[in-house]
Amino acid sequence: MSRPKITRGDIKNLLRKLFHIKDKNWFNDSDYRFNINTDETRKYFDSVKSTPLSEESEKIEERAVIDLVKIKPGMKVLDLGCGEGRFAEMLENRGIKYVGVDFSKELIARARNMNIKGDVRFLVEPAQEFVSDERFDLIFLFGLIPYMNDEDIRKLSRNCRTMLKKGGRLVLRDVILEDKGFERKVFDDKNDFLRKIFFNKIPRYQLIRRSLDYELKLFKEFSLVFQKKIDGTKLSIKILK
Repeated sequence: MSRPKITRGDIKNLLRKLFHIKDKNWFNDSDYRFNINTDETRKYFDSVKSTPLSEESEKIEERAVIDLVKIKPGMKVLDLGCGEGRFAEMLENRGIKYVGVDFSKELIARARNMNIKGDVRFLVEPAQEFVSDERFDLIFLFGLIPYMNDEDIRKLSRNCRTMLKKGGRLVLRDVILEDKGFERKVFDDKNDFLRKIFFNKIPRYQLIRRSLDYELKLFKEFSLVFQKKIDGTKLSIKILK
């Protein structure tokens, strides 16, 4: 397996750490006006590893998923925003059918190059546009919705409802906004001076962090059955039905 290439984004993050440069790219979106530029987000994920998590956080997350989501042979799993197929690799040899979908051609190419054994398929498509006649036992949305606009999440929710089997589960993982009085907080490095050092050739990084109540409004086709923070991380995992 080839190593991920070092990108300008990696260099920018290294410089930020070396020179103790504080982030000034967060702001509370109190008027709900911010929209993610999907093309810029795709460029970002085409140029970097699929997850911004540390290796330690990845391992903690994977253990939590295995403990909370009971994977049984014969299950069908849909992983929307699958990136480079980390969870396909984790679930290899468990006798499941796995479909991974991501809007980044580069990440899907890496996933396919892993040559994961079993009934595994990877597709290039925006998560909110993917619709299948198949019905799945589990649908994973891991680190996906922070990079989506509200209207796209609503479309995603409606599609997921139709693709889940009766008794199936939707599993979300992201960081919940806990700032009191706010439902959305935005990160956008569009005007970051470190990007300007590279003449704005570093892909723009944006995300929307949402409160739990606001997030559940976007998934109104579902009800929350379980939610907890993953110990040792800032991550929250939620199971909806």
